[in-house]
This record gives sequence, structure tokens and C-alpha cells, in this order.
Amino acid sequence: MVFDTAGVEIVDDPKVLADFLVLPPGHYTMDISGVEPVYAGYAGIELRGNLSLTMPKQQYGFDTWEPEDDDAGEEEIEYESVDVGLLGLPEESDWVLNGTYVDKTLIRNPLAYELSRRMGHYASRFEWVEVVLNENGGELDPYADYLGVYALLEKIKRGGDRVDVSKLGADDNALPKISGGYILKVDWIDPGDYVFTTDSGTQYILDYPKAEDATDPQKAWIEDYVNAFEASLLEDEPEVPYESLIDVGSFVDYFLLNELFKNVDGFRASMFMHKKRNGKLFMGPVWDFDIAAGNCRYYDAWDTAGWMLEEPLPEHQRKPPEWWFALFNDTGFRELLEERWFELREGVLADSNIQELIDELVSDIGPAVESNFERWPILGTYVPPNYFVAATYEQEIDFLKNWLEARAVWMDGELLP
Repeated sequence: MVFDTAGVEIVDDPKVLADFLVLPPGHYTMDISGVEPVYAGYAGIELRGNLSLTMPKQQYGFDTWEPEDDDAGEEEIEYESVDVGLLGLPEESDWVLNGTYVDKTLIRNPLAYELSRRMGHYASRFEWVEVVLNENGGELDPYADYLGVYALLEKIKRGGDRVDVSKLGADDNALPKISGGYILKVDWIDPGDYVFTTDSGTQYILDYPKAEDATDPQKAWIEDYVNAFEASLLEDEPEVPYESLIDVGSFVDYFLLNELFKNVDGFRASMFMHKKRNGKLFMGPVWDFDIAAGNCRYYDAWDTAGWMLEEPLPEHQRKPPEWWFALFNDTGFRELLEERWFELREGVLADSNIQELIDELVSDIGPAVESNFERWPILGTYVPPNYFVAATYEQEIDFLKNWLEARAVWMDGELLP
């Protein structure tokens, strides 16, 4: 993927215009002369992330754009989003380029997303790409402008091929339409986010509808629903059982996958939930695993033993919502965890299946991994918050395999009869 901003620096917001090319899959990006693109158009591109914004290898979000009026003068052209099916992924306009710097395997996020899909849930699909970015205004240089290997990800967004909840319009302010769809997240707050705080003190961001589109009745309705859900777990004598308000199976699977990876952020940030019209509250999609699976040296996240949910966090750190602890300590929920873990260990989460998937992901990246670490020579170097620092890429992959296998064995001891 090649982006050229004609000398405009890319920032965290707003998106800047770039010429955008996609070259044929399997093509080595550093040699692009005379290659016919499989897509040529425009993109609006920006920086994204939190911790990743401090890293030398940046993460990007981009929209595929097209001119609104082809007859307008060059200085008068405005651009609008256009849905495009990039590299065989379903058509959409919003995309993420995840080229994690801190995860030297490059695969922790795609691995977790693929496992979640195999468990029966939507998670962002992806394709591996190499990225060339020219924002200095000079002539494109595939070597000097090379940024390495990225996973092209579907951004978490409402849509039939993504988070499949109903579209809410400005007039959908009464039942049944007001009951969905919604996408919520517990995460770091950005300017312009619509945030509400529940009676138990948890802050939720309304991710869909966006702050400027959601009506006051819609905001009030979803706030009341989430408060009712939390009360069903936190009150001594709740009015309704929690099972009537949430899709328990999705909470079970979310818990198990995030605990398998001992994901530092799994229960306190990058945590998405969604609600379909006339449906219950679902957990997910899963998101953000780059400092999971032994890749973090604090909060005991490196240790294959212990529940991540129960790891003590310092006062200055965001804590998981109180309802997670109530749910984990509920006898019925614990029984479901045990039953589902047994099922998954016989199939999707069997050691052999996980290791085979890791090998497939590494094979798909192929020799591009060498180019990535020529551009970013960090193998054998500590990058915060790494726990394990390997001298080679192969050792990074071996550590990931061995860590996940040991972690699953510990969970076997906790959850299997």
C-alpha cells in the first residue's frame, strides 16, 4: 500500500488527503516501478492509538475517499468516503493499519481476532500489507519511505459485514426501534466522545451512534439499559436476573479469550459491547492484544499463572468495571466458563490448533518480516513494556507458542474437572 500526502504531515486528527495505491498481493513493495496497481484512488489518513503514538513505528487509520464533484477546480475539490473492497475484504471505507512496534511477532492482534472468529464471533478481518508512505513532498522513494509490515484491519464499526446492529435514525426514539443498535466501549476518552457514567462509576463511550447523531432519548435509553444490567449483578436483590439482559455466552467467550492471552487491556480498556434491536447486550468484538500473551512486564501479565481480571492495579490505573468481578464470582457463570473451556480446548483452543494458526500467520508474512526488521532493527532490544526480549524473530515466535501453551495448562487446572 502506497500513500503520498504531497508534503502534508499526518497528525492524530483531522485526516489529511493522500494519493493511495494498492499493488498486487504478493508483490515486494520496495520494487514498485512499472507495477500496475489493483486499486488507485484517494485516502484520508491520520495517526491513531494511545501507547502506539509514542512509538517510532506509527499506527494509522484511513478512509477511502473520492472527489464529490469531478468538475470542480483543483483547489475547490472536496472528498467523501467511498466503500472499497480492499484485497478481498468486504467493501467499506474505514480501515486500520496496525503495524505494532511493541509486538515483535507482529501477529498477536491477528491471532486473537482469528481465534475469536473461529469461536463464532465477529472480529476484524485482516490482510498483511507492506506500507510505503511519502509525506515529505518530494519524489516517492520506496526504500526511504518504507514503513514495514502492517495488518490491514477492519475498523470496528456498525455495518452488515462488521458489527451487525441496526442503523439508528433521528426518528427512532420509541420502542422497538430505540432498543438498537448501539456500540459501546470502555476505553480512553477522546475529545468529542459522548461519555456517560453509570451508578456504579463505570464510564462508557457511545461509539455508535456518534455523539452528534444520537438523540437525547436514545442516549437516555441505552444509559438506563446499562444501569439495569449492572444493577442485576451488583445489587443484593436485583429486579431482574442478569441473564435476561446480556448474551451470557458472548461474555463467557470474551472472558476466556482475554484470559488465555492474559490481556492487560481486556477488561479495562479497548473493551467493546454492542446491542442489537430487541436483543440483549453482547460483549465484543475483541480488540487490542499487542501487549498480551506474555508481552508485558508489569501487573504480572508476563506470568502464565493467575487471573488477569484479579491482578491488583495501582491507584492511578483504570480498574475493570465492578460487574466483571460479580460476574466472575457468580456460580452459574463459573459453570458456563468451565463447560465452554472444556469444549474449546477440544477444538478451537487446542494447543495444536493454536500453534498451527501461528505458523500460518508467520508463513503469510513470509520474507517481508526481514524487510520490516531492517527498517526497524529492534530484535534483541527492549521496547517498553516487553517482558521477553529475543535475539531473533524465530525466538519471539517460539516464546509466544510456549507462553500460550503454558497459560492454557494453568487455565486447565482452574477450569477443567
